[in-house]
Amino acid sequence: MNSIKNEKGLTLIEVLIALAILGIAFTAVIHTTATNIRQTTYVNNRTLATWAGLEIMREVQLKLRTVPLDAATTGTINMGDQPWQFQIAMSKTPNAAIQKITVNVFSSENTANSYATLNGFYDEK
Repeated sequence: MNSIKNEKGLTLIEVLIALAILGIAFTAVIHTTATNIRQTTYVNNRTLATWAGLEIMREVQLKLRTVPLDAATTGTINMGDQPWQFQIAMSKTPNAAIQKITVNVFSSENTANSYATLNGFYDEK
């Protein structure tokens, strides 16, 4: 009679343990990849929102867009093939000739949280 101890190969328990270890490792890799994709998307959106805000601010500074003092103006701008909502507010500073410009940029899907807030100054001269 042949002894089972002389047989070479893996037992079912060893195979199951190896599969469990691989499953845990693959789950960690998938989780890390998903987190990386979310963070990359957020950074991309934040960059596009900042560019959109800079565009709006330059339009105000170049007098291509008018904003009333102490009042908020809203609108939409396209940047990176997607629409962005923005809000511009112009307020007084201690120097009467200079106004402060605040631009908030929001995603079209989520207007509750601002992706970018930019502050700048405007000289009426």
